[in-house]
Amino acid sequence: MRNASPNRRGLPFSYAPSWLDDKHAIELSQNLPLRPGEFEPGLGQEINPIFEDAGPDRWGRRVIDVAFRPVRRSPIDYLALAGEDRIGALGFSWSAKRYEAPADQAFHAADLDALAKAAHAIEVHDPIDERLRRLLQPGRSVGGARPKAIIQEDGRYWIAKFPAEGTKSTSAR
Repeated sequence: MRNASPNRRGLPFSYAPSWLDDKHAIELSQNLPLRPGEFEPGLGQEINPIFEDAGPDRWGRRVIDVAFRPVRRSPIDYLALAGEDRIGALGFSWSAKRYEAPADQAFHAADLDALAKAAHAIEVHDPIDERLRRLLQPGRSVGGARPKAIIQEDGRYWIAKFPAEGTKSTSAR
């Protein structure tokens, strides 16, 4: 994706030539067929729905807003800040030349208490300290409307769901 020009709507997308030349290449969605050229989002859309869907939902955006305090809050900025170790199969990078996969973004079981505190603070709009802010790195929130995180324990990955304000659920594996 690149910045939109004044004469265009939204952010256009095009496949990299190396992807188009790859015999294993697949189209990202039916409205993005595997061919050269730019694809503009539909009328009233800033980015193509496949990318909007791959980005963080309400909870993930709240975590990004609190942890990173982004200057801009556009869909493309949320995609770049969300990381890739979450539900979905797309990763995003600001660089058009190379992609560097982030380090393992899962939390560990020892982080659960601190994560629960951070999730509660974000949910009730309380400030969080720098230690909790560091816990909330890109990609560590699974996204969705409820607080969740990916936890790694003994080489296995789990989704921890934290209680939402007004519910009595607990963290679970």
